[in-house]
Amino acid sequence: MNAYEHCEMLLSKGQYSKAKQAAVEALAREPEDAYLHSLIGRAYLGLNDPLQAHSFVSKAVALAPGESSFLAQLGIIELTAGNQRQAAETLRSARSIDPDNLYVLNLSISVLLADPKIRNPLRRDAILDEASAVADGAVSAHPNSPSAHIARARVHVAAKEYAEAEDSARYALAIEPNNADALTLLGKAAAKQGRTHDAGDFLIQASKADPTSDQALSELRSISSGWLILLGVVVIAGSIFLGTIGGPTLLVIPLIMAAAIGGIVMLGDMLSKWSERNTARRKLHPDAQDILDQDRKFR
Repeated sequence: MNAYEHCEMLLSKGQYSKAKQAAVEALAREPEDAYLHSLIGRAYLGLNDPLQAHSFVSKAVALAPGESSFLAQLGIIELTAGNQRQAAETLRSARSIDPDNLYVLNLSISVLLADPKIRNPLRRDAILDEASAVADGAVSAHPNSPSAHIARARVHVAAKEYAEAEDSARYALAIEPNNADALTLLGKAAAKQGRTHDAGDFLIQASKADPTSDQALSELRSISSGWLILLGVVVIAGSIFLGTIGGPTLLVIPLIMAAAIGGIVMLGDMLSKWSERNTARRKLHPDAQDILDQDRKFR
């Protein structure tokens, strides 16, 4: 196993300190090796040190300016540091060098959809148009890649084109039937169209296909919470109605049910807040963690 393979193995296992040390030792023998600089940058990013990561990956870009994957990596670091605008520009440079690179195209879409200006009606269309063009290019260049169709489905969801999102996700599933990301997007699109039962089925399938998928579980939790709140409203309304026609005796069972439902909703809210606090401790840009997770999949 050479130094590259050893570092890649350590990075894939999340052993970032060991990966950094191994790459630094190799760099002492090959100080102008661009790939070793990029590996150290990835290790520092895993260690939540975007400043050092940026330094090493910038050096990799300087040593190999024609390597689009190094520019893509630099874009991820810039997003992690909270500089979304620069990240998007860096990814545009990467696409100009290698317009058919699927890794670069997928990350470009992720960075564009992470732009907070997408919530601004005056800027939204321009961002979505660029993301859509990138997604169309990815599908055109890689028609048999599930991730290309998934990327296009994500753009459709962001544009609130839920029927089109389902079509793209189904293309991905035709290529890879148990793709958790495609199933999650199907569930999200179905939920947005009011087909909660279908959405639950898709999200449960996604959770089975990838038990580590936080996104599938989060979507499933949001659907479940919505139904619990609705059920709570119905029970409370029923309690008031029974109280008016039958007196306090008939209130006992509905009130117990309402208290149980309220407890479940409160517990879910506490778990969500606990998860948010853990995410905040990572000191990452709010959208960076999802993109880092996708980056690992694309590799």
